[in-house]
Amino acid sequence: MSWSADPEFAALFHAEMRERLGSLESGLMELEAHAGTAVPRDLLKPLQRDIHTVKGTARMAGADEVVATAHRLEDVLSAVADGRVPISRLVVDVMLAAVSALVRLLPGESAPLAAGTLADVTAALGGVLAGDDVVSAPSVRTDGPVVAAEPVAVG
Repeated sequence: MSWSADPEFAALFHAEMRERLGSLESGLMELEAHAGTAVPRDLLKPLQRDIHTVKGTARMAGADEVVATAHRLEDVLSAVADGRVPISRLVVDVMLAAVSALVRLLPGESAPLAAGTLADVTAALGGVLAGDDVVSAPSVRTDGPVVAAEPVAVG
C-alpha cells in the first residue's frame, strides 16, 4: 500500500517533515551568524540530525525527490562540519533554498515547485560541495501562490 493511500500516515509524515524542516531552517539561520568563523559543533549536530531524519522518513514514505535532495543537503552539512566547506552567508542561503524546496516537495503543499527549480537547487548544492564559486542561491519558484501550511492535527 502506498503511504499516500493512508491519510493518517500521510498526516504524520507531513507533520514530522514540517517540524524537522522548520527546525533545520531555524538552525541554518543561526548558523549564518557564524559566517567566516569556526562553526560550533553543538550547532551543527542538531542540523545533521534533522536532515538525516528528513532523509530517513522520506525514504520510508517513498518520497524519492525528497530523499535525493535531503541527501545532498546532508552532504553539504557534513562538509561544513568537517571543515571542507567554510560557512558563508551564500552557503547558508543555498542550504535555506534547499529547505524551501524540500517543503514544496511535500505531498499536499499548495504551491509545488516550478519546473527546473529542483535541478537548480541540486546544482547549487553540488557547486558548494565542489568548491565552485556559486554566484547566488537559487530562487525557489512555485507553480502557485505561496501559502503557509496549516498545522496538521494528528490523533
